[in-house]
Formats: sequence, C-alpha cells, structure tokens
Amino acid sequence: MESNAISTRKYIFTYGSILGLISVAYGFMMYSTDNTISRNWVHTTLDITVRFGIIMYGVYKYKYANNGFLKLKSALKIGMGIVLISAIISIIWLVLEETILEPDLANRMMKTSRDGIIRRNPSITPEELHEQLAFSQMFNTIYFRITFDLIDKVIFGSIYVLIAGLILARKKDL
Repeated sequence: MESNAISTRKYIFTYGSILGLISVAYGFMMYSTDNTISRNWVHTTLDITVRFGIIMYGVYKYKYANNGFLKLKSALKIGMGIVLISAIISIIWLVLEETILEPDLANRMMKTSRDGIIRRNPSITPEELHEQLAFSQMFNTIYFRITFDLIDKVIFGSIYVLIAGLILARKKDL
C-alpha cells in the first residue's frame, strides 16, 4: 500500500512566518503611532481574529492539499507549529522594540501605571503608591513580558488550533 503523506513542515513554516510577520507589522504600526502602551478592545479583537484566521487557513490549506482529509492529530501538529513559529518571531520583535527602538518603554509604562493609580485613587498616600508601583514594576521587565507573551500565544493558540482542528477534521471513508 502506497502512502502519499504530505509534509506538514511547509505549512507550519509558511503560515507561522506569515502570522509572525503580521504580528511584527502590527507591532510596528502600534510603535509608529505611539500606541505601544495603550491598547483597547479593538486591538484585542483584531489580534484574536487575525491569529485564529491564519491558523484556520493554514490548517485548511493542508486539508485541501490532502484531498480534503484531515486528522485532528495533524491539525494540532500544524496549528501548534504555526503558533510556535509566530511566537518566536513575535518575541524577537518584542526584544528589538524594547532594547533598540524604545529602550525607555518600561519607564513610560511605569509612569502610565502611576498616573492610573493616582487617577483611580486620588487620596492614596505616598507609601501606598510606592508599594503599588513596586509591585507593578515586577511585571514591566522584559523577561516577564517575553514570558507572558509566549504563554499568551501558546495557551490561546492551543484553543484556536483545537477549534480549527475540530471544525476541519475529516477522516477518510474505509
């Protein structure tokens, strides 16, 4: 019996690179419009839609090349590969942005946090403000942001991949 298995590597690298480059382009747009710190529901909705769409399309293209058949295991493999490749590209952008393009980003984020704390609680004492800023500063390091970005992309990417795999899975009739 002859096996015509299609390599998943091509789809993983192609669509992972596309998603990663779209993330970099989006990040550059946010940087160039000085919106690196302030994000709202529109940014989140756009991010979710693009990520899910690229993952779904990558899995769909594999299914199409495989004569319309797709195992859930293959969908998970392709989708998680796409997620990991795009996460690596996105993290490289994050490091470049925070070390070369905008090395003062952590200080700006702290100033924004400070202003938000004071605006929400105008009667805060200097000691309480210092305590809250010290806690907030832990989360503004590049290492934490890289870790959080990777965890975010992997967890939510896993959900998107599972949904795409369940929607597109189709077994061959025996």
